[in-house]
Amino acid sequence: MNPLQSDEYEIEAEDIPWVTIKIENGIIYAIYKKGVTIDLVAAKEITQSRMRVLRDRRFPGFADIRHVKLVTQEARRYLAKEQATNSFGITAIALQVGSRLTVITANLFMKVVKPKIPTRVFMTKEHALKWLEQFKPAGGEYSRGN
Repeated sequence: MNPLQSDEYEIEAEDIPWVTIKIENGIIYAIYKKGVTIDLVAAKEITQSRMRVLRDRRFPGFADIRHVKLVTQEARRYLAKEQATNSFGITAIALQVGSRLTVITANLFMKVVKPKIPTRVFMTKEHALKWLEQFKPAGGEYSRGN
């Protein structure tokens, strides 16, 4: 883990082969690397990395998944189970994707999966972060635990 400092907030980050995870300005970011395939091993490592960065705190999350090549069926099942048990440590999630077709596909998937936390898909980071603002606690107090 790489603790960093900012004028306003402490920034904490972890870089693993598939994704860089960081907390900045009251949001946990997951920036996925170009061309990665998320299989079951990767999904478990990503979850563990996120939990190390969160340290039992809960934040709204932003995930840039535009460059992910593939998420295997095993990984999707594992991540859906993780979300169903609410162990994500995330209060809401905004996903940034790269095409309108992906927005449509993701929205159809969410109708079937029915996420337990507020979840939206965006084409731009700016719109995603604006939407997440409503889930940031006033005064920067973040809840502990799941």
